[in-house]
Amino acid sequence: AALSAALATLDKEAQAAEKDSGCSISAVLMSRSKGKLKLFAANVGDVRIMLADSSCGNATPKSMSEVHRTETRQEAARILHAGGLII
Repeated sequence: AALSAALATLDKEAQAAEKDSGCSISAVLMSRSKGKLKLFAANVGDVRIMLADSSCGNATPKSMSEVHRTETRQEAARILHAGGLII
């Protein structure tokens, strides 16, 4: 909830500052509970979050997010539906 709230606050501030601008952000929150490590990832924009998993001995890259690019039909539709502008 804290990560979502922080990103929502940043989004509101960015919208108030500039109408024709864009930005990207990525964040990862690590939490340990009862001996287990949990990772929470969030991203907005042309950003990818990668994790290097070395549990098998070799560092294997794993994607933790999807890139939000306006070139994809689904992302363009989402932006336009929200009242955004694609330049």
